[in-house]
Amino acid sequence: MLCLLQNCRLINPNTLHPRLFYKIYTYIDIYIYIFIGYCEISCGRCSCCAPFSNVLKDKGLNLFKWMLDLTGEYGNLIQKPGFMATLLAPSDDAVRDAIKKLGFESSSDVDEGAKKKLADAAKRHILPPVSDSKALWSAPFMTGNVWIPSALSGHGVSASMDSDGRVKLSSDHGSVHVVTKDIDVCKGFIEIVDGVMLEKPTN
Repeated sequence: MLCLLQNCRLINPNTLHPRLFYKIYTYIDIYIYIFIGYCEISCGRCSCCAPFSNVLKDKGLNLFKWMLDLTGEYGNLIQKPGFMATLLAPSDDAVRDAIKKLGFESSSDVDEGAKKKLADAAKRHILPPVSDSKALWSAPFMTGNVWIPSALSGHGVSASMDSDGRVKLSSDHGSVHVVTKDIDVCKGFIEIVDGVMLEKPTN
């Protein structure tokens, strides 16, 4: 999709031409302006809404953001409002547990081998939109025993609903549960999960 607008800015309705809005009066003489327009964000240059990086920070998911930074590519993409995906974002406590399973005490201690495993895990937690329709995955569509490709080439997750009503996502490297559903991002969703689907350390 082409980027049609170089910049996006808030518009004062008093400065708009009358043809660009309708003035509707209610029975208590309150009027509402309905604006006809849109904000083109596909190019990732528009500041109309918060990108993944901002929302991850606002929700305290800083260590998952760090994992995405380890991938290089996705660390850059999550800063762009036009990036489309559903992120299965583990809590900071879940990432700390994953780091300890790799034999390290904190994110500042991990070696290059561990960083590679954490970067792959981050990609396993990224669900791109459906290729044909560009539809995004959200929690209601993860309850029907469906297999969803991830951003890690050749890998995906199997989504289903547990007997207790929780969405469960399973892979060849463990499973996680969704604890907070469908946090809106500019062109995607964040599902907070209770673990990291991490490649098991080799002895």
